[in-house]
This record gives sequence, C-alpha cells and structure tokens, in this order.
Amino acid sequence: MSIVVNKNEDFLVVSFNYSEKRVERIRQLRGRRWDAEDKVWIVPYSFDNIKQIKEMFKDPKLQY
Repeated sequence: MSIVVNKNEDFLVVSFNYSEKRVERIRQLRGRRWDAEDKVWIVPYSFDNIKQIKEMFKDPKLQY
C-alpha cells in the first residue's frame, strides 16, 4: 500500500499499512500522535514536517 498524506485543517493525516520501519520514521516527527480509532498518524501542518515526510518516505507511491 502507498503512503497517503492528507491535509486536514491544521494537521497532516498520514496513513499506511503497518511497517516497523515506517512507524520508526514517523515517530521522528515533532508533535506527531497516533489516532487509534482511525488508525492514522496526525502530524502538525508545517513546512518542516512536509519536508521531513518527503525525505523520510522517498516512496514512489507517496500520495498527497
């Protein structure tokens, strides 16, 4: 599955199939939190976080 990033008001909503490596990467983002109900990562919307996500997930299936 691809990595999907959606903007939702002041946050980025990041979703992907479980991968220990991907979880380790997303945990490096400042202010991120896991939404267990929706099974997505919530990341504060900022230029720095967008840049980090692009660098972390150099995946051709990354969708914005």
